[in-house]
Amino acid sequence: MPLTFDEFAVPTFEEWRKVAVASLKGKPFDALITETLEGIDLQPLYQESHIELLSQRLAMPYADAKSRSWYVAQTLAPGLDATVYNQRLLHALNSGQTAVAIDYDPAVPWHNELSDLEAALADVDWSHVPLYIRTHVNGLPIQALIQASRKIKAKTGYVGDDPYALQTRYSDPLPLAAALDFIAEATNAVARSKLGTLLVRGDIYQDSAAHAVQELAFVMASAVQQIRDMQARDVPVEVAISKMHLLMAIGPHFFMEIAKLRALRWLWSQIVTAFGLDPADYPARIHARSARWNKSRLDAHTNLLRTTTEGIAAAVAQVESLDLFPFDVLTADSDPSAERLARNQQIIIQQESHLDKVADPAAGSYYVESLTDQLAQHAWTLFQQAESKGGFAEVVQSGWVQSQINDTRQRREKRIATRQDVLVGVNMYANLDEDVPPVKPAPSRIALAETDLKLSSFADTKKAFRKSAAVGEVAAALGLWVAPSPKMGCHAAAAFEALRDNMVAYKQATGQAARVFLMNMGSPVSYKVRADFVRNFLEVGGFEVIDQGGFDTIGSAVKAAVDSKAQAVVICSTDALYKDIVEPLTKSLKHAQPDIRIMLAGYPPDDVTDFEEYGMDAFIHASANIYAINEQLQEWLGVGS
Repeated sequence: MPLTFDEFAVPTFEEWRKVAVASLKGKPFDALITETLEGIDLQPLYQESHIELLSQRLAMPYADAKSRSWYVAQTLAPGLDATVYNQRLLHALNSGQTAVAIDYDPAVPWHNELSDLEAALADVDWSHVPLYIRTHVNGLPIQALIQASRKIKAKTGYVGDDPYALQTRYSDPLPLAAALDFIAEATNAVARSKLGTLLVRGDIYQDSAAHAVQELAFVMASAVQQIRDMQARDVPVEVAISKMHLLMAIGPHFFMEIAKLRALRWLWSQIVTAFGLDPADYPARIHARSARWNKSRLDAHTNLLRTTTEGIAAAVAQVESLDLFPFDVLTADSDPSAERLARNQQIIIQQESHLDKVADPAAGSYYVESLTDQLAQHAWTLFQQAESKGGFAEVVQSGWVQSQINDTRQRREKRIATRQDVLVGVNMYANLDEDVPPVKPAPSRIALAETDLKLSSFADTKKAFRKSAAVGEVAAALGLWVAPSPKMGCHAAAAFEALRDNMVAYKQATGQAARVFLMNMGSPVSYKVRADFVRNFLEVGGFEVIDQGGFDTIGSAVKAAVDSKAQAVVICSTDALYKDIVEPLTKSLKHAQPDIRIMLAGYPPDDVTDFEEYGMDAFIHASANIYAINEQLQEWLGVGS
């Protein structure tokens, strides 16, 4: 007989819900529902009813879905020498990389002159290798430089940047009008080619802590604003839209990121339709790169795990190109092997997992389709809010966009500080055996001397580059050069990295890390769980935690603590035992070592006031702010001062 499952009854949702509620032991069913930062309620179970009404809005799969591969567009560390970079680039292209990606940096010599850039990009087969250059405002003249080159024959990709997204990151005003004027000239100059000149950057919003709805909404608002800006500068709408590329960051929430990119396609189609064009003729060109927000210098190899899930999410969402950061992206000295691992992550996803062989792999998933729809609707609502306030240029100038993102950032930071969100190796499971790598220095403000260049047209700009003018010199002549100080844009682990950096400096100055003594009272059953929790908690701040086992008497515990030379003590036991031991312990400790700091593992609410009167300085417990307590303890013990 053929094997069937007919003997198993198919439970209804109500039957499942009844069993689920029973398993909650008195908690309501809503305890299984998770509210995201985006304001979306994630259900514990999705079923067909969740997507029955979506077909009118979201095609499953999306309209232009087909199995497709993506370009491996890793951004290599530039170095200072064009020849060395060229050797590394050609090696990468012969080892699985399929696109060239560059972030313009005025401090990199070969980024600034035509001959140097040609040397860096020599021998690339542009017939099938796209070129992606993020120029910043200062580097926008590179659009003319590339066109001036007789050797760099890139046929596809993009060269440009998003002046509105960049403005949200800086407190100083950027020359938006001059930037848009130049972008319009560049766009008209390459109207017949496939090289993009308009870039919309969602990655900047996410790396400033925006959530998925904000990233989507602000990308759409920026896209609409840039299209209008091009129209106002005599760029035909169909040209502007055909030259536009969308760059998104991929963060840690796997299904949210898949749904976000799928929602972006629907939102893009609405924008194209609103401008009177057929979305089938102008599909979204979506590029993705790892988010910086969730990366860290601490236990940096965990970044490999983060970028792997990010890469899979981008592959499932079928992006056009993907840039996965090396695990040491935030450290001062980049390791070539880290770049190789990042490249191979993509190659494995493509050539071993074959995620490029399926058209819209997430199509039909009740969860992903429902999440896609909710993200699209929430983002459309936020986009309309921006439009109602005068458009994206107005809400960026007024600071409304920055305020929205800053609110989300504060919520994210609070969740990380209270370990509602975990960053392994950062706010949980710190690795004290590692040598914390130095931080990558912030870009310096580069002053620019006055220039005598006089440029009256785009053609003049190209001629200037052929006569060896530098990018910065041309930018100054065009009124594009700025040296702003960043206001937004960071990463979630920055504050915790500072704690560890403080402790590294303290250890170098004193010969050892600041020490905290675990005063475990009673049997292991009484203290073991809390002692392990405290160790994990304080190692996040880099503290050396001394654990000598349990103590039966107050006298022996106090003597051991004083003999250990620790500057702080954490009392670990049960709430019941605390009622009897906390007062004599704190008084004895303060008598023996008046400057010692005393903390308690746990937070017995009925006794907190009394314990503070006895001399208790802090309480370490599951709901505590791990960053605030470690920062305060470092301050008390003279770490980082």
